[in-house]
Amino acid sequence: MALRLVGRGRIAVDGGYYSFDTNGKLNGCHYYIQDYQGNNRMVVNAATNRTEQVTHYYPYGELMADINTSPDAQPFKYGGKEVDRTDGLDLFDFHARQYDPVQGSFTKIR
Repeated sequence: MALRLVGRGRIAVDGGYYSFDTNGKLNGCHYYIQDYQGNNRMVVNAATNRTEQVTHYYPYGELMADINTSPDAQPFKYGGKEVDRTDGLDLFDFHARQYDPVQGSFTKIR
């Protein structure tokens, strides 16, 4: 199991993440429900069985609706990749390239 820090109070694991409060106490384990393409469609809190986030996409990955019942909803969306909200462009970070879901193409090579 690979652990990686993904932000304040979160440690990512395969298929989800653990969240912690400001004192370092475990808040819960959150699981991703993915579709057949690897897109994160739902986030479920394992302790409460509550759905914390539901995400719907247009065919090329643009967010159709992002329904969050948790204020700190996770940033991994289309293709399981993180949304880069810098400059309001909402590009997906595919490591070597940025993907623009509005254009349906990669924007550049880093």
